[in-house]
Amino acid sequence: GEPVIEHVDVPLGIGETKEYTFSTPADLSIGHYTHLLKAWTIHESDLNPANDSFETKVKHIAPAAVPYRMGFEPDEDTSLMTFLNLNEDDGDWGINIGGGWFGNFARTDYGCLAYNYNKENAADDWAFLEPIQMEEGYYVLKFWYSATENHKEKMRLYYGSAPTPEAMTNLIHDYDCIDNDKYAEAIHIFQVENPGPVYIGFYCYSDADENWLVIDDLSIDQVDP
Repeated sequence: GEPVIEHVDVPLGIGETKEYTFSTPADLSIGHYTHLLKAWTIHESDLNPANDSFETKVKHIAPAAVPYRMGFEPDEDTSLMTFLNLNEDDGDWGINIGGGWFGNFARTDYGCLAYNYNKENAADDWAFLEPIQMEEGYYVLKFWYSATENHKEKMRLYYGSAPTPEAMTNLIHDYDCIDNDKYAEAIHIFQVENPGPVYIGFYCYSDADENWLVIDDLSIDQVDP
């Protein structure tokens, strides 16, 4: 919005600080939105105005909305995703950003959701999307997934009311054998009976000493029954 200008009638010596609270409040009411706040000083005798500003970002934490899109890219906010490594090994879910020496696992651009295996332990790991506000009705969930040839990955897809295994009471699909090394598209229609924030959960339960499982370009839309 337009800058808010207020007069601070307090002299400041060299190295001194002063805490000041604006009398005009900032409007941070837009949910699921990152607000940029910038403050700066103006003085007619200031010979170096370039060092007189400061800015910060404030995110209004709120459920996302439908239609929903997530490509797991560096410029997308994935901070509200939740990851659980139930057996506490080094095989777990995370956001993989490619382009380095290890290659790029993403279907498009550079980011994807990825599970990396453990040689000794079977997978017992969850990845939950951020909360998404949904009304009663039918929704279509689409995403692309791939694994590694000759390595059979296993994953169950759920939705529930909280980012916990106990709240994942609605099984959408059980992928008991994923071994395609090229991306394939998944399309699932599911029904939400109780309006509110909904969490999508990916549970990997692959055997020990398998390989990567990756997901990219996810979308959720409401559909006519």
